[in-house]
Amino acid sequence: MKQPFLIMSILVRDEADIIEQNLRWHRRQGVDRFVVIDHASTDGTTQVLRRLAREMPIDISRRTDPVVQQAIWTRDLIRKARGKYGHVWHIANDADEFYIPPPGETLKSYLLGQKDNRLLEVPRQNVIFAREDLADHGWRAAPMFESRVTTPAPEGMESPETVVSLPFEYYATNPKVVFQVATLKHLTKGAHRATMDPPCEAMQSALRILHFPFRDAEEFLTSARRLGESAVADIAQNPQKQLSHRYRRWLRMMQQGVPDTVILNEAMPDRARLQHDLAKGLLTPLTPPADLAAALRSGRALSRAFGFQRLLRRLRRKLMPGLRRDSAGKRIL
Repeated sequence: MKQPFLIMSILVRDEADIIEQNLRWHRRQGVDRFVVIDHASTDGTTQVLRRLAREMPIDISRRTDPVVQQAIWTRDLIRKARGKYGHVWHIANDADEFYIPPPGETLKSYLLGQKDNRLLEVPRQNVIFAREDLADHGWRAAPMFESRVTTPAPEGMESPETVVSLPFEYYATNPKVVFQVATLKHLTKGAHRATMDPPCEAMQSALRILHFPFRDAEEFLTSARRLGESAVADIAQNPQKQLSHRYRRWLRMMQQGVPDTVILNEAMPDRARLQHDLAKGLLTPLTPPADLAAALRSGRALSRAFGFQRLLRRLRRKLMPGLRRDSAGKRIL
C-alpha cells in the first residue's frame, strides 16, 4: 500500500445531504484516506458512506453513544490513523466544511510545499442562504452570500436574555488548524487550536474553509435540540466545559416555548432580512470556485431516507406548526 501523505478525519451524524459532496471534493484535492466516525446516523448517511467506501479509501466506524464526545473521538481517530498509516498531514474536518486551496493548487500540492511548517491556521467563512431560497432550491443551488461582519458573537450567548442583533451566521468564526501529526501533542474540540511538541506557532496559510452550517430550516431545529441536549449532558459530566453556547441557548429557548421562527431568525436570515442586510453592506454575494460549484451540484440525489424525512418535516410544519420532536423522537407541543 502506498504510504499516505494526507488523511482527513470526519465525525458525522445525519449528513446525507452533504457528505458525498464533501468526500468527493476532498478526494479530488488529494486526500489519500478518510477516517470517519458515523455517530448514530438514521437519515441514510451510513448507506452513503458504505457506497463511497467501495470507490475510495474510507475507514468507517460507528458509534451509538448517547452523548457525542467529539474531542475524545477525534483524538482517538488521529492516534489510530497515525499508528496505522504513519501519514504526515492531518485535517480534522466536519461534514459541512470544504477546504479550498489557492488557485492552481490542490490541498495536497499546497501542503507538499510546506517544508518548514508543521501547524497551519486556516480561516473559516460561513456560507449564508435565505431560508426561502433553501426551501425553493436546496442548498446546492440556492444563491450564496458571505458576511462582512468582523466581530465575534456576543459574550454570554448561552443565555436567552443576551441580546443577539444579527443572525448567528453573520458573526466572525474561529479558524481551524491543519497539522503534521507526528509532532501533535494536543488538539482542541473542533480543531481550532493545537499544541505541538516541540512547540511551534500556527502559521497563516493560503487555504480557506467554506462552511455550510445551516442548509435546511427544519433540519436545523432538529439538530439544534440534539446538539443542545448533548452539550448539557457533557457539561453535567464535565462542569469545567462551557461549550456549544449557541446550541444551549436555542435549546433553552425551545424549552421556554419560544416560537420556531424566532429561533430560526437568530440562526439564519429570511429573504427580507437578507436583502436588507445586503443593501446595508453587511453581506455580499459569494461565488464559490467553479470547480467547487460543479462538485456541489454533482453526486447522487439525496438518499431516499433523507428525502422522505425532509418531506415529512415540511408536511408537519404546514399541517401542525406547533409540533416539534425532541432528540428521542418524542412529540413536543
